Amino acid sequence: MNLALLFIAGQVYENAPKTLDTKEACSKGEKHSKSKRKKRPSIESVEIKPQMTRIVSYNQYIDEQFVEDVMSDIEQNWSAVDRGFSPPQIRPVFSNESSTSIDSKYIMRKYNEIEQFHSDVTVSCESDLDSIIGDELIIEDLMDDLECDVSDSEHVSSAAALCDIQKHLVQRYSENGNVFFDQIAVSKGSNSKICLLDSKGLTTGHHQWQIQILQTDVDLQEIGVISINDITGISISNDGIRDTAQCKSRCVYGNELSSFSSYIASSNEDGSDVQDLSQQRRIGWCVYDTITVDLDLEAWTIRFLLNDKQCGEMVQLQRETYYPVLSFAGRCRYDLR
Repeated sequence: MNLALLFIAGQVYENAPKTLDTKEACSKGEKHSKSKRKKRPSIESVEIKPQMTRIVSYNQYIDEQFVEDVMSDIEQNWSAVDRGFSPPQIRPVFSNESSTSIDSKYIMRKYNEIEQFHSDVTVSCESDLDSIIGDELIIEDLMDDLECDVSDSEHVSSAAALCDIQKHLVQRYSENGNVFFDQIAVSKGSNSKICLLDSKGLTTGHHQWQIQILQTDVDLQEIGVISINDITGISISNDGIRDTAQCKSRCVYGNELSSFSSYIASSNEDGSDVQDLSQQRRIGWCVYDTITVDLDLEAWTIRFLLNDKQCGEMVQLQRETYYPVLSFAGRCRYDLR
């Protein structure tokens, strides 16, 4: 209290008008004493009450204690759930703070959501793995059935032949159930022509299959049908199947990039016929071109399409059992559809 009064008196003294000189002040004081002096206001006592200031500082212990309490609350609730009891409501109270409650139900709900998420992910991964394994088993079963058919059939070559065919023709993913090439023959000599054949044969009905070119060369390529089911002892002519009499009744669509030639050739007991298609297209078969063979054994006709456009005229066939055939030379690769 005394210090406050001294402080106020000092402030009043500093604000008072300053005198120029002591003697002048005395002389003036005598004059003022005679005259009517002005009364100065009296200094009243002022009571200064100290204010309580709340100093807030960071307390690391409070945060660490909060985390420990929350984790303890979670563990207690989790153990209670495992035991089959309902989770208790824990309301910790911290020092120098108001009472704060932690909703354990909220914590448990979040934990349950996390556990459910992990469970769903695990089930989803297991189901995907099961589906992948199931697909692999289906493929293995199909390949096993194919190998069994290969070993049991008298007209089908060995599994090694199928591996050789796969090097030139992709047919595993074909949805065509009527055509499957199972024989391969390589001609001896300088031409080294490769011939692929479906030895099952087609006798009735309307059949259609497609051959897409994945890789091509400049040598002669032919797609069509022949009337024999065994090509192991046949040597394809340099001019292709159209000039190979051992193939008997036949009809093929041929193309040769090196000579810019394209044709449809047919031959049977009544004779031979060749349609020159070189003028229909300036360039021959290219990669991703698709050749469609449309065989109608009810009307005994056959026609060929290149990229869904008919090439040449429809050809009349002799009544025979026909076998799909593919002949080529060079580095070629195809896809059966």
